[in-house]
Amino acid sequence: MLPAHLQVVVERDKVAGELAGKLEQAESDRQSLADQLSAAERQLAGLQLEKHDVEKSAGRLELDKAALIKTLDKVCHCRTA
Repeated sequence: MLPAHLQVVVERDKVAGELAGKLEQAESDRQSLADQLSAAERQLAGLQLEKHDVEKSAGRLELDKAALIKTLDKVCHCRTA
């Protein structure tokens, strides 16, 4: 059996080793989460750009639709006249 003061030192070293392992795991988890966040932010930026492009296209389609309706109205009006 070790003397009490040596048992304290051994226990302290054991706990320090366990804490170092937990710290390393926590840092690894943090880095993994940071990587996931970066990927999610890139994906969000891409989706926002795509949304903007779709909105622009929708606006152009509405203008085209209005122009086609106007053209069809003129054609129909000309045929009846």
